[in-house]
Amino acid sequence: ASGGIVLFNKWVMVEFDFHFPATLTFMHMASSWLMANFLCKICAVVPLPELSWTQIFRSVVPISLCFSTQLVLSNYSYLYISIAYIQILKAFIPCIN
Repeated sequence: ASGGIVLFNKWVMVEFDFHFPATLTFMHMASSWLMANFLCKICAVVPLPELSWTQIFRSVVPISLCFSTQLVLSNYSYLYISIAYIQILKAFIPCIN
């Protein structure tokens, strides 16, 4: 799936001259949210946990901000480096950790 998303993002940014990585990230996150809501609420695949606003702001919001920042920066890299180099960097990440 990761390779497909990389190819799609690069294709959108090059083929359509779309130089807005934050907007592309927003579209990905919105579609993920819609699919998750569909699966949780309509299909009842996974029960939704009951979270208070305090729990949401302490646990969900920081993770969401870090994840969306990482996505924006990775989408921004498609404007400057090749897909092959992006895949090499992704494969190298476990070596750093």
